[in-house]
Amino acid sequence: IPYTLFVNSSGASLPGVQCIERNFWHAFVTSRLKDIANLSLTYPKIKGAKIDMEMYEGRNKSDYDEYLEPCYNETLIQDFYTQNSIFGLQPTPQVLFANNLNQQYSNYYYNLLEQITNETYEQVKAVNPQFKLGSSTIIRPVRETYNALARGFGRPNDPFYEFTEDTYRVGFDWSKVSPLVQNISEKNIHAKLVIGMGNTAGLN
Repeated sequence: IPYTLFVNSSGASLPGVQCIERNFWHAFVTSRLKDIANLSLTYPKIKGAKIDMEMYEGRNKSDYDEYLEPCYNETLIQDFYTQNSIFGLQPTPQVLFANNLNQQYSNYYYNLLEQITNETYEQVKAVNPQFKLGSSTIIRPVRETYNALARGFGRPNDPFYEFTEDTYRVGFDWSKVSPLVQNISEKNIHAKLVIGMGNTAGLN
């Protein structure tokens, strides 16, 4: 199964953190969602599946625990160069920044994520059109990686279900929910918020 380490904007590979790209995503995520969707045809009580976007090994506070920027993997940067007919540059984040290409690369990467989850949506719905898709830890105003993934999953008549973790401990709290609602509207995300999933007050 393909597995590519996440490379941050400083050029460092992060152990235990995978880069979200097409090969990884379809091998680890899409294939499993399709398997569950296929099971739902036999077991109709299975209505859908929820993805946990915490796709990394590190659990200590010092570890990388969110996707806050694009993945600067060499293969992805080279693909960006190829698509934009850029030649003669090394595929590193340092070179992107030095040539004022970082914003253009960010747009490329987030568009790629949206394409990937759109492909997942189409493949899963081909198995079972009624199968619902959702996720935790995905819609955040300042986390464009998650916004891009959510855009690919949602449709106006078939929204993506966001199980927000901001309300785990407190239940419904408008101060927590309002920024998410605003973000869904501003970022063209078709989603429904599922809030107050459970009481985890005893957890640290």
